[in-house]
Amino acid sequence: LGTGKLSADRQMRRLARLMPLVDIRRSIYFFPVEVATLWSFHVLWLLENWQRTAGAHVRAWLEALGEAEALAALAALRFEQPDWAFPELSEATDARVTATALAHPLLPPERAVGNDVIVGPPDSYLLVTGSNMSGKSTLLRA
Repeated sequence: LGTGKLSADRQMRRLARLMPLVDIRRSIYFFPVEVATLWSFHVLWLLENWQRTAGAHVRAWLEALGEAEALAALAALRFEQPDWAFPELSEATDARVTATALAHPLLPPERAVGNDVIVGPPDSYLLVTGSNMSGKSTLLRA
């Protein structure tokens, strides 16, 4: 990932180096520096230059980073919990979610009570009823 000549991490480090230049404005000594050097205009020029060269790519960089982080988290989860089920996506036109023996992931398997759940088609609802302490909240958290 990058903008051609510079990689995404270098561009983001460059932006991180520019941001403290903006914070100088908070100093009580800033006014004389501003009058003598037109500091704000120089910093604005640097930031706009960064935006021209890298700004349009930031969304793609963050999306790629988010996707990599999500895949790494799923891989770690799959490694740590090999018995857990993972969703299978279907091309079917009737959108529904079907779960068999759905149980709360933090309960020990010998104590967890699995429930079969089907939600769908669109505009349908899942009504969960039962007495107090019967596992309604646990089912909804599963």
